Amino acid sequence: MNKVVDLLKLPCFDKCYIIAGISGIFNQVNRIDILETPFPEVEKYFEPHEFSFTSFWNHKDDKERRIKLVESLINHKSAGIGIMPGLNLDDKIDQEILDLADHHSFPIMYIPSNVRWSDVISDYSLLNNYHKNTTIENSYADILSAFSELHTEKNIQQFCERISQLIELPIVIHSNNLYSYGLDNKTLSETTAKLYDIKAKKTFRINAPISLHINNENLSIVYFGYHSIMATYISTHNITNPRLEVFHKIAPLVAKELDFISRNGLERLSTSKATIEQNTYYYIVVIRKDDVYSLVNYANSKYLIYETNEFYNYIILLIENDLDKTEGIYCRFNRIFLDTDPSLFVFSNYLFSAKEIYNQIRLLKTTLSNLLFLNGIFHIDEIPLLYMAQTLPYKYKEDLAKLNSTNLNIGIESTFYDTLRLYLVLKNVKDVSDLLGIHSNSVKYRISKCLDSNDHEIHSDLSSIPNLRILLMLEILKIEGPTILNI
Repeated sequence: MNKVVDLLKLPCFDKCYIIAGISGIFNQVNRIDILETPFPEVEKYFEPHEFSFTSFWNHKDDKERRIKLVESLINHKSAGIGIMPGLNLDDKIDQEILDLADHHSFPIMYIPSNVRWSDVISDYSLLNNYHKNTTIENSYADILSAFSELHTEKNIQQFCERISQLIELPIVIHSNNLYSYGLDNKTLSETTAKLYDIKAKKTFRINAPISLHINNENLSIVYFGYHSIMATYISTHNITNPRLEVFHKIAPLVAKELDFISRNGLERLSTSKATIEQNTYYYIVVIRKDDVYSLVNYANSKYLIYETNEFYNYIILLIENDLDKTEGIYCRFNRIFLDTDPSLFVFSNYLFSAKEIYNQIRLLKTTLSNLLFLNGIFHIDEIPLLYMAQTLPYKYKEDLAKLNSTNLNIGIESTFYDTLRLYLVLKNVKDVSDLLGIHSNSVKYRISKCLDSNDHEIHSDLSSIPNLRILLMLEILKIEGPTILNI
């Protein structure tokens, strides 16, 4: 694995040095790029762990864009940047850029004007090939050890993490449960949605790997066993990566071993749909948990199981409107949540007829397959909004979140935001209180702490703000996390 400090060893950089961000010299470098496309057009090409080189000839008269470009590289988790200031900047690098680099441990390499970019590419190619071949040869023993531990311990998540770290590629595995390492939430959701679409249609083993285009820039390489999946995720520009050759060698063996573990593990679940009474109305509940078997065992004796999905580890329950006067539907939801301790709980607080249920659940499943990273309690009407927010370009989400966050205290406990979100959907303090199993005053306190106001009367606070604006901001925050606001 190359580091920034390794670049300084190249012959073409014998007169170069790190001028700022010195504490980032051990940043990982996966690739390099000569960056002369103007900002912000170039931003869409930025990749994590990429070290860029530039003379800033496109921005020699635009200091603000130079600074914005470096800020964007930092936000995209780039490895660092080499700047040749002698050609266009009177041999001076902006102090604001140097300060940014020191603050974020983002290394900046000073490049003399006599360095040729062609020499940089040539020297890096030799260094990269040497490191890749040496590291791969040394990793085979560790891979064999990880495979042996999988056979004896059957800890698939641990195996997934270790293999991903050894071959330096993201890994997705399905064997009764879904396991992953090295992918962000959005990418994992996009990838697994496509994997499930194929898995749901096939009933046989596919011996050859399948390449799935996730978007214009990336694809997933997939191996299917009878009941298992092993996949990785790469850039279309990186298909000659020697690491991918290692993946191709081990993935079929892993799929066979996972099939063995699956056959000798818990009995597979029936996915047949329940019989729905035509004249009955139902609430819909979706519960997701790694141990989906425990959910089935819990629900079988209490509720109507519409569907069980082993790939995504969720069940869909239908609850009849048979509540007595002593228990409202929100108290029932809270009891189910406490009994099952799920990672995701989606509910409807209104009833569906038998005719409506199929279409409603079909739409729900389609959207949820792209929102696997969600955790917590959500109303069924939030799911389409979350799905649409998920598909927005990041920059647009960032602008929306910043615009709509002006009325909120940023940085408080995430559970407080969740309480506010549920209140905006349910519009009733008691309902939120029953759903979450907390006192009404606790609901009011959490909401008041969210609002940037000295007035703790939540109804008057919220009446002056468009509720949809706050809800949209909270949904984006749920998808991207607090980093969307640069906190």
